[in-house]
Amino acid sequence: MRHVTLILAPMAALWLCGCAARAPEASGRVFPATTPQASVADVHVFRDGTSIRLTNTTAKAYGPCVLWVNRAFSRELPGLAVGETLELDLREFIDEHGARFRAGGFFSAEPPKRVVLVQIAEAGEDGATTLTGLIAIAEPD
Repeated sequence: MRHVTLILAPMAALWLCGCAARAPEASGRVFPATTPQASVADVHVFRDGTSIRLTNTTAKAYGPCVLWVNRAFSRELPGLAVGETLELDLREFIDEHGARFRAGGFFSAEPPKRVVLVQIAEAGEDGATTLTGLIAIAEPD
């Protein structure tokens, strides 16, 4: 019995350490804090559990851009066509340190972050970044 304990104890310790260890996330982008928001577009953003749904109700199509949530968490978008609706997992948004957006969910140990501010960052023809605010619909309590 003692030999079994000597073999199983180190294996259990390694297994527990392996469960606690996480692979480092890739670093995300730094929010362009010096860039003022140029306008607000009629693009509505609704939170639905651990995802957001945005619908472009404008007459403008957006090309490849970066979607920002709460001035910290970002994700690339291939584009957003006129009338298009996208559903995006909030856990895909990361900050400049590689931390993921705390989206919540059934097994979440911490309360979810609120979605307060959503913006699109586009690179203009001159290479300058422009920020456009979107309409984040308030979450029910």
